[in-house]
Amino acid sequence: MGDELPALVFRHGARSQEYSYPADPNPVSAWPRGYGQLTTVGQQQHYDLGHLFKQRYGHLVSNRYQPDEVYVRSSDYDRTIMSAEANLAAIFPPSGDEVWQPDLPWQPLPVHAVPKKYDNIIYVDGECSRYDQLKEENYFNAGTFYEQNQEFIDRYIALAGYEITDDIRQRITDIWDLYDPLFCQMTNNMTMPVWATEEVIEQLETLYTSKYIFNFGTLNILHLRAGPFFNDLIQLMEKSITTDDKRKITIYSGHDVTLVVYLMAMGVYNHLQAPYASSVIFELHEIDSEFKVKVLFKNDTVTDPGNDPVELQLPGCDGTCTYNEFVSLMRPIVFTGSFEDWNEACKPSDESKFSWLGIILSAVILLVLALAVIAILLRNRHRSRNPNHYDNV
Repeated sequence: MGDELPALVFRHGARSQEYSYPADPNPVSAWPRGYGQLTTVGQQQHYDLGHLFKQRYGHLVSNRYQPDEVYVRSSDYDRTIMSAEANLAAIFPPSGDEVWQPDLPWQPLPVHAVPKKYDNIIYVDGECSRYDQLKEENYFNAGTFYEQNQEFIDRYIALAGYEITDDIRQRITDIWDLYDPLFCQMTNNMTMPVWATEEVIEQLETLYTSKYIFNFGTLNILHLRAGPFFNDLIQLMEKSITTDDKRKITIYSGHDVTLVVYLMAMGVYNHLQAPYASSVIFELHEIDSEFKVKVLFKNDTVTDPGNDPVELQLPGCDGTCTYNEFVSLMRPIVFTGSFEDWNEACKPSDESKFSWLGIILSAVILLVLALAVIAILLRNRHRSRNPNHYDNV
């Protein structure tokens, strides 16, 4: 086996803002497709990223799209599905008898998605009660975070029109929520409040990225949120190593938080926002009869020479990780069970204890019932042998 490419994970391209803020001067109608939708800039970003992937990895796959060589999975959002489609348009333009419209250098290709409630691979914000409990424990330090940034937080949530309450947690949430609409409006040259300068938005971004630490910054959380993906990834690598697997490229189309959580799980998150169309790339190589895993990061879609993806140095590895080192490093993170097992692990701790208690009690009750049935059968058998025997009443 030569070079193999098990997985590309990327964030969707540029999009419209996901929500508003009280003093927002821009109505939802200012965005042609509404909130949270991929823009034409975002489409171009992923078309460019697809060209980058084709340049770097085109030798791994056939010139024509072959479904057994490529698998693309997206979260169940319009912007991630559309980003994947734009990406594929650059990797596999139609040629020869694939051309079905002479003036359209595009062909429909499959992008797979499952509903959010069933997605524990890409949609790392999905419903999970145990995660909610663990996350709450991280917010014990919210007061300190607020005190360190109180002047900035109070000033700008007031300017944005948020109601100032005594709830410190709400003030923090409001300042986080302010970043997205302002950033999207700034990058699309829309009407901005006079106080929303570039420097203010940069500070908002710094505060916003702290949300990732609060929401995902423990091993138990990463086990639930990143564990299913790394289990999927390691299985892909293992299959590539041990079998003549025809699949050459697996693509995951996700969100900023998708990339951040995976980077956190590997211990290489740099506390910065993952840009639009940025990507984490996992490469499996066979070097001198030893398999090695390279983890690369690309924070833009530029294909100029010298602007290649940067290899990340994973803690615990001297240079590029061997496959065994990578598996060992990720072992505390990996969640090896089925989706049903993950759902069970997502039950809140009290409910989980109750469930186990219920199972134990049910087993005891069944055992008692079984013993009672046996006793009754034995007694009836004894009666049949001793017709004059009477039970005491």
